[in-house]
Amino acid sequence: VGLTYLTYSYRKWLVPLVPVAVLIISLAAPDALRKREESIVEPASDSSIQSRLVMARTGLGMIADHPLFGVGPERVAPYFEMYRPHGITLPDAWYGHLHNSFMQFAAERGLPALFFFLWLLLEMLRANYGLLGQPVESVSTRLSRTAVAGTLAMGVLGVFEYNFGDSEVLMLFLFFVTLPLAARRLESPADSVAGGVSP
Repeated sequence: VGLTYLTYSYRKWLVPLVPVAVLIISLAAPDALRKREESIVEPASDSSIQSRLVMARTGLGMIADHPLFGVGPERVAPYFEMYRPHGITLPDAWYGHLHNSFMQFAAERGLPALFFFLWLLLEMLRANYGLLGQPVESVSTRLSRTAVAGTLAMGVLGVFEYNFGDSEVLMLFLFFVTLPLAARRLESPADSVAGGVSP
């Protein structure tokens, strides 16, 4: 998703070639990666996809019982056994979190927290997208495109993994998403304040 956005930003005519590039990379990928790709259309062959379906049902149960405040930070794992679908054998996987950032936030902290988290992501996109209208291509403009691409990529990946729960990933993401705002401020402090970029 991020690569497609960057391709569209710089060379729109190359966008139709993105699926072709993905196909070529897929065909050249090692066997382990190809098996993971095949599991998307054949989930029964991959325990990680089966386990994610179990985690989704478990998370929905937690949210239904605790919609406002969730079960509490870092409490998904202790509550997992209570909420997991019974009468099934758990697929081989790690059940310490729900492997979905949005489900995890809602289950841990409640639906209002999920709403504000989504709002934060949208504000990150809005702030960085707002820097793209500069008449001259600058460092902050190029960094903003990277930040928008990274935010889109993190959001999509968050559906499949609890990537916002990995501190090393989160810190790097927060660094790159704020870097354009800092660069813009250095390029033109007066314009940054006038344009609504907080000093």
